[in-house]
Amino acid sequence: MASVPWQAGGAVQLIEVTFVPGSADEVGLVIRGNGNEGTRIGIRRGDGRLLGDRTVSGNTAFHSAFASIDTAPLRAVDGAYNLRIFVDHCSVEIFAQDGVVTLTELIFPDPSSTGVSLYTTGGTAKVASLRLTTLA
Repeated sequence: MASVPWQAGGAVQLIEVTFVPGSADEVGLVIRGNGNEGTRIGIRRGDGRLLGDRTVSGNTAFHSAFASIDTAPLRAVDGAYNLRIFVDHCSVEIFAQDGVVTLTELIFPDPSSTGVSLYTTGGTAKVASLRLTTLA
């Protein structure tokens, strides 16, 4: 998996991103990351799925079913996927394609985990636009 990390500067964020998947099997972001933990938000182009992966999102040991990968069907619009992601101290809300598809995830990351990174698997992708706003 290829990734590009940066520090976001806060635990509460609004991330607006448009992906054009190109040849990538999967493209997305890892949020509230620190290199050891993070929540993956991605697009699987091949099967048309939005995913929220909290398997290494921080404290997941309190219940065996908590560390999960949740998905929802998602279609590209003009070859692109638009995501609006609200990140809070312990929740992530993902609004895809202007709210046509949504996912909500609870996460319990270390408070110092504020990194964000882009990633692809199985090829390349384009980030057509990206805006990250620190809210707190």
